[in-house]
Amino acid sequence: MYVKAKDHMEGEPEFTSTRREATGKQIALNPMVREMLVATGRALHPVAIQQKLKMAGITASYMNCVHALRRLHLEFFGSDADQYTLLPSYIDELNRRGHKTNIELTGGVFKRAWIAFREGIEAYTPYHERGMAVDGTSLKTSIGGVLQVACFRNGNIEIQIVGVGVIAVENEDNWTWFLANLLPRLRPLPAFLISDRDKGLVNATKATAPDIPHFYCFQHLMENFNKKFKSKQLKALAWAVARARTVLEYNGAAADLSAMNESATKWLQEIGKEKWATAYSPCTRFNTLTSNNVESVNGALKGIRSLPILDCLMEIERYVVRKWMENTKRRIYGVS
Repeated sequence: MYVKAKDHMEGEPEFTSTRREATGKQIALNPMVREMLVATGRALHPVAIQQKLKMAGITASYMNCVHALRRLHLEFFGSDADQYTLLPSYIDELNRRGHKTNIELTGGVFKRAWIAFREGIEAYTPYHERGMAVDGTSLKTSIGGVLQVACFRNGNIEIQIVGVGVIAVENEDNWTWFLANLLPRLRPLPAFLISDRDKGLVNATKATAPDIPHFYCFQHLMENFNKKFKSKQLKALAWAVARARTVLEYNGAAADLSAMNESATKWLQEIGKEKWATAYSPCTRFNTLTSNNVESVNGALKGIRSLPILDCLMEIERYVVRKWMENTKRRIYGVS
């Protein structure tokens, strides 16, 4: 529901094109800007406001447009914190519609939530052998927090979300809670998990999935590798070691790396070659050496992560359903 504002704020000069620069308060009260918000909702961007005002002969800085938009969001949509009070009812509705969910409150205050989407689970099941990537990414609201994401890659090399979690911080307890809720809902279990080396996530995986191989994203390993061994040639040789499909190929690639820098080979092997080397994997990797699947999803959700939490989760739900519908249509009818 939209809230009608006063014509102008008390003590604030009228908003005219003759003033040197419009303030955030004046921009927020301008009828033209308010009409833009009504028409576009949360999609309205400060740059669009700035350009519209410029066309009307009004000078406004980008930051004043940002401040104005924050004021308008608070007035029209409520605060980011307000939406957390609505999460229990949303979680109940998701359960009613067949999704798997859980929410924890402490003294009536939100602590964390977890969702496995019905369509995500259905899409995952035929591709469990391709493993699952997990990662945490920041929520971009005034409240902050972390969005946990679990996803997989289907037969068309398309990435789909299975489930998400909302937590305050990444730590062992929150990752254990997420995986302990998610994994029992997946049958069969994923052939492997892949992630970065976040200590809390590594320990949580050991506790909740001791029998599922847990691989480390080689891209993340290379970021640390590059800090220690600043050489494009060494990096290329290290990738060759990771991609080698047989022990014989691995030994040959490792020998090439050692010939150039023995310390580089030792650094990789001390991590545990079973954690990153294809040749020493106990299961088929399907060329999955990185957690780029989930990184790509995090990128796709970048704008969504800036929304207040209820809007954010509802948009993710729509994203999951849309992907499921697209792939179901393609599988049944052979069309895109």
